[in-house]
Amino acid sequence: MKGLLKTACLCGLLLVLFLPGCSDDPSGPGTGTIRVLVTDGGGGPAVPDAEIGLAPLGLSVSTNSEGRAIFRVPPGEYFVDASLCCVGPGFIQYHEPVTVIAGRTENVTLIACLSCD
Repeated sequence: MKGLLKTACLCGLLLVLFLPGCSDDPSGPGTGTIRVLVTDGGGGPAVPDAEIGLAPLGLSVSTNSEGRAIFRVPPGEYFVDASLCCVGPGFIQYHEPVTVIAGRTENVTLIACLSCD
């Protein structure tokens, strides 16, 4: 019986040690991911080279050719900031709240226009 108990304890310990690696965030435990997508008119083509900021950290990246920007950050409360060009109003100002949880990915979609006036 003692041998069975030792085996069960060892299996439980191994499960606890390796379970954190089974998240959807490849950056590992202790961080989360914010994935931003910028599209033209909400479903149109991707908007590349849009400047996306993350407050209060002061981080800033440009969207890639697929209109995506990715931030890997510690858990906490953040704001995705952007000033995106659009016909008519000229620019749309975004200050979107995001809550990051370790090991999880939060998706944010922002609407812009490919042409400005």
